[in-house]
Amino acid sequence: MKLLLFLGLTLFVNEIIVSQVLKDDLYLTDEHNTEWIKEFEKLNLVSDQIVKIKRKVFEDTVYKRQRSYCLTGVKKAEVLKRTVGKTNFECKIMFILSLQGDLYILDLNESPKTNRVLELINNKNIDGVTVLKKGAIALALYGAYGKCGVVMLYSDSQRLKRKVKSIF
Repeated sequence: MKLLLFLGLTLFVNEIIVSQVLKDDLYLTDEHNTEWIKEFEKLNLVSDQIVKIKRKVFEDTVYKRQRSYCLTGVKKAEVLKRTVGKTNFECKIMFILSLQGDLYILDLNESPKTNRVLELINNKNIDGVTVLKKGAIALALYGAYGKCGVVMLYSDSQRLKRKVKSIF
């Protein structure tokens, strides 16, 4: 009986420990984003940067904002807003695709169509990538959404612009 009680107690304690580890892994912190940006800045090739950006956008789909209005696309002065579900992050890095003055936010939670846009992006149609680290500039340009940093992908490709417009 004592052995059974001991095994039950051991399993219970293990369950508590494992659940705590899972909770930490499911919460996106500013430190996670800062570390990601540091690793990203070490990449020299645009193709490597694009792969890392796509992976991060997909990984961040598990993190959702709490009943706030979020930008889903910015087209010159037009701002599209949409409410979304629960929160489990301090902040997320904002990924933006700039196509000849039109800006598109790459966030699968905000717009599931982003997946189709990400499939179109490659090193042949992206001219450059810029990182605005968290701070005054990102905050001034993008408000609370830019507080953890902004990654901008630039393209002058008319073909990519047409395809993206047809998606959105």
